[in-house]
Amino acid sequence: MNYKNGITFGSLFLQALNGCLSAQEPASKPNIVYVMTDQQSYNMISGLSKYNTLNPNYSSTPNIDRLVRSGISFTNAYCANPLSVPSRFALFTGEYGGKYGVRGNLPKVDNAQLDELFKKSAMGNIFIRNGYQTYYGGKVHLPFPKRNSKFDHPINYGFQEYISKDDADSLAITAADLIRNRTSKTPFLLVASFNNPHNICAEAGANEKRSVNIKEGRPEISNDVMDMRRKADAFNQIDFFNNVAPALPVNFDRTIGFPTDFMKWTFHDWSEDYWRRYRWIYSQMTTEIDTSIGRILDAIDQSKFKDNTIIIFTADHGEMQGAHHASLKELPFDECQRIPFIIAGKGIVQNQVDNSLVCNGTDLIPTMCELAGIPIPSNLKGISLAKRATSNAPVIPRKYMYLEGTKFSQIIENQKYKYTHFDAGSSPEMLIDLSVDPGEKKDVSTGNKAYKAKTAELRNELSIEQPK
Repeated sequence: MNYKNGITFGSLFLQALNGCLSAQEPASKPNIVYVMTDQQSYNMISGLSKYNTLNPNYSSTPNIDRLVRSGISFTNAYCANPLSVPSRFALFTGEYGGKYGVRGNLPKVDNAQLDELFKKSAMGNIFIRNGYQTYYGGKVHLPFPKRNSKFDHPINYGFQEYISKDDADSLAITAADLIRNRTSKTPFLLVASFNNPHNICAEAGANEKRSVNIKEGRPEISNDVMDMRRKADAFNQIDFFNNVAPALPVNFDRTIGFPTDFMKWTFHDWSEDYWRRYRWIYSQMTTEIDTSIGRILDAIDQSKFKDNTIIIFTADHGEMQGAHHASLKELPFDECQRIPFIIAGKGIVQNQVDNSLVCNGTDLIPTMCELAGIPIPSNLKGISLAKRATSNAPVIPRKYMYLEGTKFSQIIENQKYKYTHFDAGSSPEMLIDLSVDPGEKKDVSTGNKAYKAKTAELRNELSIEQPK
């Protein structure tokens, strides 16, 4: 039988069949570009300054601000451990490092145990199993990256191509070229791991050595730190401190009740002028790495992958920035524990913030898996933020979140209390009432009856929450 316009019953049947087949075909998986910096605090993004009422941003990050506008920012995100290796271990396996003996930068590990973990939930291996091509560029600093090597290759974490050992602007150029020139239709996961603003460590170390007069001359420090010092020296000093250098943090004073012998090498009695100079150098390093990140974002915008790519931005830990008279990291304070955590791109809600209590170390891989439509490994206990990132669905609320450090364990009761148990030092524990003391200025564990009861309660919860 013939139909109008020359369409036959057979052709209608074929069209219907093709339509059914097309409907059953899975949507193409998104590409994922994961950008990570080292030692960048939560308050070092200019586009989120209004959400940081305690110590507002004092750096300029126009490119990361692009992600803020085109995605969702989790403004109460913590790292699993405020030190590079254990934090990165969590980010790339979804597990707390302490469970595997990874609490410091030079851990002694059970290679067979890690082999088994890597097979289950190392980030790259998960994505390879699900049809992705995996690339890694930049700083690694992960335990057991390759037999008989030290922090120099991401192969055991499932990354097929190590595109660049450089961890500065050359990495950005290489990653951008890969994105622009890639022709394969296979979905890809690309990690771009930048070193800075981590080199603020070199500035702190150089100043400390000079201040105690170890010997004449300047200690070895990186070229970018020397460049920042020259820029600071070029200012008229009156203008620098009146108009350029950041103010001191509002929680500049040392925490009352904090154990004086715990990680005491991170605390300094530097002059207030030097602290402001230190903070300015840190802000400049943050702005420079933002420029490199912009190269990658430009490449995505100019590529054929623009409409099928999700960008995730975070940091391994933060920097104390002079809060409590401290520099660097490894302390149980927000400045080095809270980090930026932004998801943007294909299918992601735009220009939104969420203040839910999240941990990039445990929540990153489950989120990436759900966004890519692939199974979340059963050993992972973190929560996926994918539904919040793609809709207004609320994040699964946490009453408590466990965190760890090199020499401390910690539990946070959402928006209320932070309890720390010290593994070393003269004081065994600390309680901060975040509801009245967001700057963490005073330990109240030995305070009134209610605080003593809360301390005991959280001490017990810590033993329950700590991964075994």
